[in-house]
Amino acid sequence: MSCYFLRSVRLSGHASASCAHIVLVLLMLSVTSACTHLQTSSGARADMSSSERIDEADRLYSRGRYSEAHQAYLDITRDYPSFSYAWFKLGNTSIKTGHADLSVACYERAISLDGNDQRYWYNLSLAHLQLAKQRAQAALQRNPQADNSQLIQLIAQIDAAGQL
Repeated sequence: MSCYFLRSVRLSGHASASCAHIVLVLLMLSVTSACTHLQTSSGARADMSSSERIDEADRLYSRGRYSEAHQAYLDITRDYPSFSYAWFKLGNTSIKTGHADLSVACYERAISLDGNDQRYWYNLSLAHLQLAKQRAQAALQRNPQADNSQLIQLIAQIDAAGQL
């Protein structure tokens, strides 16, 4: 309708351009307002949905259903990549399912989003211990005939330190 209005109004030179600019600004303001409204209302629904989804993932985790919880947290991080708690819990499920290397990346992502949560730092440290233990065990298996006393001692120290 505004385009029809601009075509039908015949103003001379500068007045025509001013009218076109006013209509264009009004059109942009109405589009911006509509987009803001849509973003706010869908954002409210998304927050409610994310809250329900995280509650369900937490329930799966607390019941020991780590693989299912892992998938739920993974889906949440895909939809809400700035949600540090979901990255933290994805790291926890990664450890529980034997993927310490993945857990390190998840904890580091959580820390990059919220470096003030000490749980994220603590679990990152534990994940590094778990990785060190896994690598020491892999070295033992690779060359069982070698003098592995240092590796055996390291594994014992990691076990004592982290009760992993």
